[in-house]
Amino acid sequence: MLRLYRGGGIVLCRSAYIEMMRKFANKIVPSCFAILRSFEIVITIIFVLFVFSNGPLMLTGAYSFEKTETDSEKIKKIDALYEGYRGGGRYFEGVAEITASKLLQMKNAGKVVLVDSRTPEEYRVSMIPDAITKAEFESNLNAYKNATIVVYCTIGVRSGRYVEALLNDGFDAYNLKCGVLSWAHGGEMFVDRNGTETKMVHVFGSKWNLLPSGYEPIE
Repeated sequence: MLRLYRGGGIVLCRSAYIEMMRKFANKIVPSCFAILRSFEIVITIIFVLFVFSNGPLMLTGAYSFEKTETDSEKIKKIDALYEGYRGGGRYFEGVAEITASKLLQMKNAGKVVLVDSRTPEEYRVSMIPDAITKAEFESNLNAYKNATIVVYCTIGVRSGRYVEALLNDGFDAYNLKCGVLSWAHGGEMFVDRNGTETKMVHVFGSKWNLLPSGYEPIE
């Protein structure tokens, strides 16, 4: 199987070379498969730990996952955002707030003028029933001088600032805490431009896309 050449060189014949390579492959290939198998096990363990640590997951694509939020988690986030914007009372301090449930009682009693302080792009999608726009309100201010005014926006920041201005002008005005988001989480309906009930709501942006399940956000 060996051929000797002058000068001391040794060259393997073809059959010896094949046999040597076969033995080499028999040793190396199983080792490679073992390494790959170990790597696969590690990846599987990491994936399982990820799933259990991130809670319910929703398949959003061929291989992508997105964590979902419950309605109660959204409510907590809305409250936190509102208090963060309000700054613990530093912004529109002295502005009285009412909840969505209190607003509903006032509406049913016919004792409130509800003003939508959002932009036309937003309120054209939907409004709280019986609300008027900020422009409609300002076109006839004298008619509302003795009325109880409740102002709302998406989460209560823009409306809070507007209520502050109304109070300075002598109006009896209140801010709807957490805005249309709180109204939606109360299970209440909205109306579109034709007065038809809808659950489609403009949320101003993705950061405020915190509507409860069953409502359709528009950004």
